[in-house]
Amino acid sequence: MTANELGDIYAASVYAVRRRGIPGWGVFTNKDLQGGGALIDIGVHMLDTALHLMGYPEPDQVLGATYQKLGKKKGVGLLGEWDYENFSIEDMARGMITFKNGASITLESAFAANVKKDDVMNVSLKGDRGGADVFPLNIYQEKHNTLLDVSPAYLPDESPHTNLITNFVDCCVNETEPSSTAEQGVILQQIIEALYRSANEGKAIQI
Repeated sequence: MTANELGDIYAASVYAVRRRGIPGWGVFTNKDLQGGGALIDIGVHMLDTALHLMGYPEPDQVLGATYQKLGKKKGVGLLGEWDYENFSIEDMARGMITFKNGASITLESAFAANVKKDDVMNVSLKGDRGGADVFPLNIYQEKHNTLLDVSPAYLPDESPHTNLITNFVDCCVNETEPSSTAEQGVILQQIIEALYRSANEGKAIQI
């Protein structure tokens, strides 16, 4: 998304959806200990990616909905058997976030949903010069009087976790700017909290 390939990114869609991916270990299904379900566990990472690529705009309003439709029933577990009788988290969360610059994000995150693929993690961006799906990377543009779909022929085989550790060490040793700031973390958590609050109260939340 460098060199202004997408232009003004005014809309994004966030997906973190599993067909039957409720964790069958740990405290993932215990709201008191985990804090939430699919949204706070897997949805948060794709939301963070979208916000990062959009320049972390200032949020305005959040509307959310959560569901317990599949997690409270015994079923096929692709990540082990879960304790459905004591299932206290959401198995699906959906939401819409609007920002003060006019941009918006729609979000869908689920541990369990009746969908085709076992696991979908993606961010879709829409800008006034182009759009993109991030995982895997595909760019959609209008150039040279035609519509183009652009896919990279080669991407460096780098470990994201190694890059994070390298950036952290560099910040500590050389006092460089971190790739993710504390302020961004606050914004992300404000949005997550507002999505849960909106689902509980049944109304949009102003941030």
